[in-house]
Amino acid sequence: MKPRLRLLAAAAALCLGPVAWAGAPSNTDPCAGRSQASCNALGVVEKPSLQPARGGLGAAERQQLTGRATKMLEVVLQAPQFHPPKGMSLHPTITVEGPPAHAAKHHPAMVRTTLLAKLIDVENKRAAQDKKTGAWKGTGEGPILRLHVNDLGVFLSNDTLDLSKPAQFFSAPKKTGEVQGFPVYDVGGKEVLLLSKGDALPWKAFSVESYIQMLLSQEQETQALIRDQLASATGAEKKQLEKTNAEQQATLDALKQQLAQLSPAQRQAGACQSSSNTRDNPSGLDFTCGASSNPLMVANQDIFPRTAAKGSQRFLTLTTTWGVLPKDDRMPNALGRVMRASLQDMDLKALQAMLD
Repeated sequence: MKPRLRLLAAAAALCLGPVAWAGAPSNTDPCAGRSQASCNALGVVEKPSLQPARGGLGAAERQQLTGRATKMLEVVLQAPQFHPPKGMSLHPTITVEGPPAHAAKHHPAMVRTTLLAKLIDVENKRAAQDKKTGAWKGTGEGPILRLHVNDLGVFLSNDTLDLSKPAQFFSAPKKTGEVQGFPVYDVGGKEVLLLSKGDALPWKAFSVESYIQMLLSQEQETQALIRDQLASATGAEKKQLEKTNAEQQATLDALKQQLAQLSPAQRQAGACQSSSNTRDNPSGLDFTCGASSNPLMVANQDIFPRTAAKGSQRFLTLTTTWGVLPKDDRMPNALGRVMRASLQDMDLKALQAMLD
């Protein structure tokens, strides 16, 4: 598959919406399958586990960011679903990380906080109870609530961005709803709740010129590999490589011609992948950005002011294992429903106020 076709396939995958629960209707009683003692058992809330900082952060900055994350976590834990936790124990972790590779100098550090919920089963021999407080520690795996600060990678399927790669683009996040007035976006099938104080978004349009230049670079790299193989090829293999090389050159020429024919305004416009691929359109772009096309975005480092203080926190995203928006999807995971519902009652405005 040619590079640009692989890119089309990858972007198409990101456009897939969330999958609805299609199984048989399940019992949504959070106590289903458990004793009342387990369901009503008071759960332990562990102290945050501080993960080793990454990215060469100084001790003072690391301490400041960890302190701010701890205060955000305190707000989260005031949600009625967690205060106090019943039938589950809560296990938070805080990770502080420097800017992504090749980020702009003004890109601040990132903070990732997770809150893991574990189901309490008092009849389980592995279940442990704190003798002083009577609180129980859950066992096994469970859903997670994630809070990410300054993490542009959340909008690229939660990968840590390498900002040296212009090919790291993604489909435009689509707003699918709101929670307490804050927007929720569909990001590759995941629901992401975004909190910030300004109007700037963590993404911006990937220009047509940048996109075509990226395709040219990839085609040139492919052609260089083919020519290296040609140097030692013989017979039928050489003929096939010569044919492939000619096809690569034709693609390069077509891309260069298409770029040359564009006006300055067209070059700077946002790129939109066409829903159909034709031979007379080597870039695969829809220059009208019609309703069926796929707008492409890149991370917006300009959301971070160049004059911002070190440790600045500009935006916060919240996600859970089982989504963000309330829905009657008959989800069988009891704790997943609790984590999702907590966002409806959490003091999101207090979290927003903690941002810069």
